[in-house]
Amino acid sequence: MTIFGELSSRIKWRFMPHDVRKLLQDMRRFIEQLEQFLGGRSLGELEQDELHLRAVEMQFILIVEVLKRLEQVSPEIMLQVSNIRQIAGMRNTIVHDYDEVDTEIVHAAATLNLPVLKQQINAWAAELGMEAPPE
Repeated sequence: MTIFGELSSRIKWRFMPHDVRKLLQDMRRFIEQLEQFLGGRSLGELEQDELHLRAVEMQFILIVEVLKRLEQVSPEIMLQVSNIRQIAGMRNTIVHDYDEVDTEIVHAAATLNLPVLKQQINAWAAELGMEAPPE
C-alpha cells in the first residue's frame, strides 16, 4: 500500500455542517499566526525573508478556506466580508500561480486588509457570545 493509500484509509470523511464557532476560532488562530509570522516586517524585510513570506502566504490560504466554509454555513456572513474578492484572488494566485505572487500585495493585504477582517471576525464572535481574544 502506498503512503497516500494508507493516509486516505485513516481519514474519516465527515459530511457534516461546520460549526460557526469553531470556524471563527480557527479564523482567529490563523489571523494571529499570520500576524506573528509577519512580525512587523516591512515590505523589504518580507521580500528578503522567504521563510516568513511563505508562512504568511499559507495563513492567507487557510483564512480563505475558513471563509469558504463559513459561506456554506452562513452565506449572509460572506456579504459582510470586506475585500473578499481580493483576498480570495490572492489565495488563488498563491496556490495556482505561485511564481507570480506579488509580495507587495501580500504585505499590503496583511497590514491593511487583515485588521479589518479581524475586526469583523471578532464582531461576529461577540454576537455569538464568544469571549474576546487576548490582546
